[in-house]
Amino acid sequence: MIVLMVLLFVAWSERTRTGRDEGPASVAADRSAQRRGAIWHDQTKDVFATRANGVKPDAARWIGWAEAVIARKHKRRWGDRIGTAFARPPDKAWAALLAIAQSGDPDAALASQVASQLAAECRDLRDENLAEENFPRSSGPPLDSPLPASWWNFTEDVTRLYRAWSRSRAESCRRVDISSDVANALTDRFVDKPDVEATIAQVNYETEREIAARRQIVERDQNAPSRVALGRALLRSGERNHIVEGLAILEGIDDSTGEIDGLLEPYHRFPNGGLGGDPILADLELERAAGLGDWGALGSIREQHEIAGRPELAWAWALYPLGLAQIGCFAFDQPDASSLDGFAEDAFRIERTLTPLQIDEGLAAAAGISAKWSREAERALDCD
Repeated sequence: MIVLMVLLFVAWSERTRTGRDEGPASVAADRSAQRRGAIWHDQTKDVFATRANGVKPDAARWIGWAEAVIARKHKRRWGDRIGTAFARPPDKAWAALLAIAQSGDPDAALASQVASQLAAECRDLRDENLAEENFPRSSGPPLDSPLPASWWNFTEDVTRLYRAWSRSRAESCRRVDISSDVANALTDRFVDKPDVEATIAQVNYETEREIAARRQIVERDQNAPSRVALGRALLRSGERNHIVEGLAILEGIDDSTGEIDGLLEPYHRFPNGGLGGDPILADLELERAAGLGDWGALGSIREQHEIAGRPELAWAWALYPLGLAQIGCFAFDQPDASSLDGFAEDAFRIERTLTPLQIDEGLAAAAGISAKWSREAERALDCD
């Protein structure tokens, strides 16, 4: 904590010496390994840099971090075998997934689903015109944008490399058979499996069918992800008995990612038909969900502080996810710049409204948020 406060003071001193019109001194966790340390905007050099290594987090480095995070998320979601297969170029991933899907072993149904997902991605990529000449580089941010030129240039570089990444995948996708016959054959092979049944029902908004399938999955697996999925489906139904059951299921699961707190919080904050009605618990759930990196909760807690007239706290809750975004934590299926731009716009926009005292208070609050939540968030988001 002492190290982090010193870093924040140095970052703030740099900003006050050179002026405030360029934007916020973003805060990341107090870390001891690589990439660990405060992230700030060096206005004298017009670059972003990290205290850990003293160099700007250039776009190529960020893409590398994001790809590693995505691979870890896929392995957590699907297991090592299928996650490793999917991480290969699409044509090689397709061949590996088909082999598993046709093997009849316990991973076959999941491999079928993931192969169908890959086919959908390849179909979309084939339809896009990703030639770089179709995307002329802009001279800077729009006049109404709160982003400084240095941040704009950084995310423009990320976007350019992301398009190159997409073009590479599109080229590999041309060697993948994405015909409807192949996709239907994959689905038909496992249509009686509850995993596929639940996915199809969810896509088609057939809630009762999905709930029935997810009950079978829970009876078979009895693991937390299956129970969370059933709880989600029950809440999504909108029927009171289903909601009561869904809340009971979710409240009985240990939550390491903030996902469950994010699901429960609205029901505790807004009483409905005799359900919920515990605003203190709702506040705790919202903070924990936001602290662990739940995107919806982060937006809600920031908006609550803005509406309540606490802009310094709103700014702190904008700086916190911006620090996580700068090491790729919010990269899910694609290493694009959406999380970087979204959180940065909030942070720079709010900072424009702050007094020097509120800046100090916001930085101190952001340091506290980081100290309390960042390590757990990095584990939850697979970016530790």
